[in-house]
Amino acid sequence: MIAVVFMFKRVHFWMLNARWHSTMQSVLPALLALVLTWGGEDFHPGFGLLAVFGVFLGHLAANLLDDYFDFYCQSPEAREKLLNEGQLARGMKCAYLTGGQTTPARLFGVAAFLCLALLLIGAYLVWQRGWPIALCAGVGAVLLFFYSAPPFRFSFHGLGEIVVGVIFGPIVMCGVAWSAAGSLPSEVWILSIPVGLLVMDILYVHSILDMNPDRQIHKNTLAILCGSPQKGLVPLAVILLGVYVSTIAAILLGKISPLFAVVFLSLPLAVALWRSMTAYAFHPEKKVVRRRWMGPMEYWDIFVEKGLDWFLFRWFLSRNLETAFCLLAIAAAVCFKTGLCR
Repeated sequence: MIAVVFMFKRVHFWMLNARWHSTMQSVLPALLALVLTWGGEDFHPGFGLLAVFGVFLGHLAANLLDDYFDFYCQSPEAREKLLNEGQLARGMKCAYLTGGQTTPARLFGVAAFLCLALLLIGAYLVWQRGWPIALCAGVGAVLLFFYSAPPFRFSFHGLGEIVVGVIFGPIVMCGVAWSAAGSLPSEVWILSIPVGLLVMDILYVHSILDMNPDRQIHKNTLAILCGSPQKGLVPLAVILLGVYVSTIAAILLGKISPLFAVVFLSLPLAVALWRSMTAYAFHPEKKVVRRRWMGPMEYWDIFVEKGLDWFLFRWFLSRNLETAFCLLAIAAAVCFKTGLCR
């Protein structure tokens, strides 16, 4: 009994520090791909769900590896300086390492274990469904690893946002679809474009808010390459417009069902995010105002108390935007597949 309790605590510790709550950014696109392939002649729900689980494990591993490499690139003095300057969101990153709760070696070991489990899942799916799974898994694994790892360190050269958008959009959705159906329906790769842009949006918003601490560790994100939060609004506008323009174009061209127009119900969240980021760019001292219709924002009172509401409010908005879009798209796909709304 004691061993079970200890194991549960360790699993909870690593799940918490691997930021399991952020995995919805990848799991929801994976579930959307699974639903889009539902009902096909070769559809196999077991293979599809196994692929979704693999996406979940891969995201956890990527978060831990990101912490591992970030820990070594940021000195204790730099972290202390960020905390003294009030940059709690970045200064407290890897707090479980700096606080002595675990070691970098153990962290890397857990990440390696997750990668091994992911490799076994991938190998089984390749055996069952063929080489396209290997292509998706291989490209995704390389991009995720070198997102933070040298020598490429994509996140340090203005490519991190694009890389994550490509992985958790097209690569994840195409890989899950092929695992579930043994083929790639056109709706999957078409919808993977706006979904990938929304995942990219989450990371890009984060990088705008983290421009000062990123500069201190010489992390040249896309936002920093823009030069300032004000100039950074231009790519943000392109990303948000791209989500809805690509969707309406696919509907008008007959590539996806008109039912998918329901995703435009998420547009108020996109407008709220744009207005909030514009306010931050020109008036960063302005207080954020949370509305219930903006979606869940966990531990909100704690973040307000710690003075992190300005940061987390905008991160939550971008996350909730992607969540709403994917859930609405899943609902449209279910209606189309079952014929409820034809």
